Amino acid sequence: MTDVLVERRWQPPLTDADALVMAQLAEDCLGIYRVDWCGSLLSSDGAQMFCHFRAPDAESVRIALRQPGASLGDAWSCTVEDAPRAGLSDLARVNVVTTHRFDEAVDVATIQALARSAASHLDGRHGCLVRTYVSNHGRRMICLYQSADIEPVRNAEHQAGVAPDRVWAVRRFAPVTG
Repeated sequence: MTDVLVERRWQPPLTDADALVMAQLAEDCLGIYRVDWCGSLLSSDGAQMFCHFRAPDAESVRIALRQPGASLGDAWSCTVEDAPRAGLSDLARVNVVTTHRFDEAVDVATIQALARSAASHLDGRHGCLVRTYVSNHGRRMICLYQSADIEPVRNAEHQAGVAPDRVWAVRRFAPVTG
């Protein structure tokens, strides 16, 4: 299975209830195309959403998400790197996302090193890096953090030389596991 990220924008913005209903409506289609929903992060203003899936390929996710009125967004395959000692409870507390676009393809190891450098500038006092997603084509990176505020994260990434395109506060939605 492949990790696939989908970045979506919503107009009008989604409410928490909208996001939950959308997840329930997509459940059957996701199953048909063998797509597992790992979780989504909705921006605090409800206008942006980042979704993580595991699927045979990115096209399976694109097909499964085609619903009337749904915004597909940008879908891409990626590698996932969790921070050392990060666990599911840390992932559940993620509340800041940074997104990055690179003009030229950068190898995965270099991108991951940039993310670790940014995390070292936080040094745990103002937040911590939990997970990094790097596109297989080497032109995208998304970092998930726990932090009291977005500013320490923005500053840490700037100090590390990886200025983000966007930094946003988020709420997490995940499938209920039984």
